[in-house]
Amino acid sequence: MWLAALAVMDGRFSVGMLFAFLSYKDQFSQRIAALIDKLFELRMLRLHGERVADILLTEPEPELNDVEIDPAHVQPAIELRNVSFRYSDSEPYVLRELSLAIPAGQCLAVTGASGCGKTTLLKLVLA
Repeated sequence: MWLAALAVMDGRFSVGMLFAFLSYKDQFSQRIAALIDKLFELRMLRLHGERVADILLTEPEPELNDVEIDPAHVQPAIELRNVSFRYSDSEPYVLRELSLAIPAGQCLAVTGASGCGKTTLLKLVLA
């Protein structure tokens, strides 16, 4: 802009030419910025397309067998046998050789001090 103003003062540019130049410069800048935005959108669209393709091309999970199970013969229960757990090899065991059986229809309350492994036990049962 400073060079264009200097050219007007030297008489090489008219004031109209300066305004036209500035107008074209603004249009060019805006359109280049819009083009760059569209390029980023195209890249994101390609990435999303690849993710959708990954989902569509994934092998379907095998169907469950059509074997019917008679609920009268099923006796649900929760059973743990010799369960040990620690968070890393350098940490002490939170649970060590825990065995537990909870028959169907029974409730169990797990109590203890903070940090003794109650939540860890629940997470292991639900895993």
